[in-house]
Amino acid sequence: MSSKTQAEAYSENESSKILPAGYTKILNAFRDLISEKDFFTITWAEIAKTAGVNEALIYKYFKDKRGLLHQAMAEGLKHFISHLELYLKDVDGALNKIRKLIWYHINAYNKNRIFARIQMIEVNSYQEYFQSDAYELAKEYGKIILRIIEEGMKNGEIRDDIQPKSLRQHILGAIELHCLPNVIFDRGMSPDVMTEDICKVLFSGVKRID
Repeated sequence: MSSKTQAEAYSENESSKILPAGYTKILNAFRDLISEKDFFTITWAEIAKTAGVNEALIYKYFKDKRGLLHQAMAEGLKHFISHLELYLKDVDGALNKIRKLIWYHINAYNKNRIFARIQMIEVNSYQEYFQSDAYELAKEYGKIILRIIEEGMKNGEIRDDIQPKSLRQHILGAIELHCLPNVIFDRGMSPDVMTEDICKVLFSGVKRID
């Protein structure tokens, strides 16, 4: 096993990679536009004008608008995963890690509504997403959750008669269902309150009782 955490690997990779200025301008312009408009109404011309580049450069880097959307999501997920790994590094116990992970996920959606909208609303209904780099990163996040669940089963915190992947889906589903209405209607969220609500129900069903 490598001595480097995923967080350290991501950090090292990102620090060594110099993105072309045009690429960065296009991504930033797209994020600005999608914070104000529906994805389907955004045009290449608007992106090019906002970024201060010609449309040919967008095609060069992203090929189509959905490719740009997936790349914007991938960049957000890189940041999300690397910081999550660091956030959980000194947390003891699987249930404590799950609680922290839920809080972190809700807080990320609350603070970055563009990331939340792309993740929950814009990508999941289209097949192209499941062949994208963004989806590969989403799977990495899923592996982190699965690893924590399996740790909890091994150390006796979590019942071992539950399918780990099923529990992972319950965790992710609870987060999404709690956050989605607030993201759609641009309402504030309390990560503390929402995390407590989810954990009360979740932990009452998964804690191992001897």
